[in-house]
Amino acid sequence: MGKYVEVKSIKIYYEKIGNGKPIVMIHPSGFDDRFYHKLLIFITRDITNIIVDLSGHGKSDADPNQLSGKENAKVEFYGDYIIQSIKNLGLTKFSVLGMSLGGDIALAVGMRGNAENIIMISSSINTRSTFIEKDIENSSNSNPQTIICFAGPNADKKLVEELTWIRSANSLEILRWDLYAWDNFDYTKKLEREINTLIIRREYEQLVSKKMIEDACKYVNACKSLEFNGFGHYVLAEDPKNTVRELGKIHIKLKFILGISILLRQYF
Repeated sequence: MGKYVEVKSIKIYYEKIGNGKPIVMIHPSGFDDRFYHKLLIFITRDITNIIVDLSGHGKSDADPNQLSGKENAKVEFYGDYIIQSIKNLGLTKFSVLGMSLGGDIALAVGMRGNAENIIMISSSINTRSTFIEKDIENSSNSNPQTIICFAGPNADKKLVEELTWIRSANSLEILRWDLYAWDNFDYTKKLEREINTLIIRREYEQLVSKKMIEDACKYVNACKSLEFNGFGHYVLAEDPKNTVRELGKIHIKLKFILGISILLRQYF
């Protein structure tokens, strides 16, 4: 069961699970909070997971200026809503986790808010021009082949159907606007403070190359990058249990990220 927080006269939907140090979780482009539901099964309740539907996604209202033009599609647009939602919820310190577009947004939120740690999965500090305009305009939110293309070869049929269903429940126009926001994102000159940052990439990731991850850590001082074998862009949905377990195996290497330490406490 979720609740709403009002930002700029817009109702933003969120779900709050657990009791402890808060981690704000931001979903990928075209999805909503349901993307993370499988992951929550394997995460300790010693933390508070706050999953937010971006404006225009899931149960959140759309901003009247949303879809106003591809040039206005910005990660900061979503970041402003997340930052204000966090303030309105009374959170003064928190970690922020995001996947794909959500990872880009997590970086923007972490740098401009009071986040203690940033966890970016399948994203980078600069995702500008990943797509060409034709691909974005021809994108679909109801074609399973789109999910199959970016998911790893181990993704099963049931998962592909479920992710396609979640995405198809959201607006195709919003998905395309999200992709333009991803394609306009370059934060290399906007790093406003040093913050613990973890960037995770999977073996079959197609959108974010190894070089993009390496380049990101050149700009972020307190940065650690990791690559795991198997699975693709939607790793948190493709293999939630083993992803959390693999993070647990390298816990010692991640001591500087306090949020991860708490997240994985149950595995030690």
